[in-house]
Amino acid sequence: MNEGSLPGIPDRLIMGTERTTARLEAEAVAAALRERGLGAGSRVAAARSSVADLVAVLRACARSGIDLAVMGPADPRPPEGFQPDLWIADTDHFGDAVTPGPPAASASAAALQAGRLIWSSAAGSPAGGASAGRSFQSIDSTAGAMAARLRLTSSDRVLVVAEAGRPLALLACLAAEAVGACWDAVPLTAWPDPAVCDILVISGACNADAVSLPSGVRLVVTDGPEALGRALRQRRPDLCVLNAWAAPGFGGLATLGDPGDPPEISGSTHGRRLPGVEIMIVDPASGLDLQVDEPGQVWLRHWSGAPGQGGPVPDRPDPVHRPDGFQPTGQFGHLDREGRLVLRSPAPSVA
Repeated sequence: MNEGSLPGIPDRLIMGTERTTARLEAEAVAAALRERGLGAGSRVAAARSSVADLVAVLRACARSGIDLAVMGPADPRPPEGFQPDLWIADTDHFGDAVTPGPPAASASAAALQAGRLIWSSAAGSPAGGASAGRSFQSIDSTAGAMAARLRLTSSDRVLVVAEAGRPLALLACLAAEAVGACWDAVPLTAWPDPAVCDILVISGACNADAVSLPSGVRLVVTDGPEALGRALRQRRPDLCVLNAWAAPGFGGLATLGDPGDPPEISGSTHGRRLPGVEIMIVDPASGLDLQVDEPGQVWLRHWSGAPGQGGPVPDRPDPVHRPDGFQPTGQFGHLDREGRLVLRSPAPSVA
């Protein structure tokens, strides 16, 4: 772990590019944060090209109650109004042009509470915008729900091939950890060959021709274009391929397919909502809710309240576009009769 500084950038922790593929221990990162006087209420911005490293940074921030903004290393811009106390980044991804400005007037301390994960820019919200903050508790809850949906067990081997910082990639690693499964993560540009795994997670823009299906893989989960799933099914008709959807600006994974669904269903939908997520289809002309199978705008709401702690509370009540907390995603689609989301066009990329 190397320490350094670059002109125009606040004090930061820089991990040299030779460590890109190495896993950083969460406790080592937490100790480095403490050494710099960071704790509850501090803000950290991370743009590592290693998914495994981001998992360690996330765990370290969660232990300390630190706000963490995760950004795609190809477009490392912090959320609007997010003034980091520390950068954690690959040394070759930052330059003088990446200089945080003063907090935006629209941002407030209440909107960025301590101990939250915020996906930004290339990692999950429109460029330059801030996604909804999610408490680390709700992130762990989503990861556990993902593990249950995918029927993960401690004997599974999970391989994540992804662009760093994407919600599906991070949550897949956390889901594997939740059940004690072995997992590894590599960038999309470095497919392991040969590779052995039971579950393959592909997150990011990827052409089917570039996918090397590992030996023994029985399940693939992707947030890529539907054409990718179709191509993989044609290559391996017995392979279960599920779609996932991380809505831009929503701050995490909204829907996920189910391996129990028939192939023709799982291939044409983006699955059902995850616990804590609510989906509403809205008529863009009238603003009224639509019925099952009626296409319209997809709106989402997330609740992070824990049972026994006063009931559900909006994870981020401000800003919203409706008093009930639902927010537009910019995507069109409909819900089928069993609650699966069917997008009318390929899901918008969060990269």
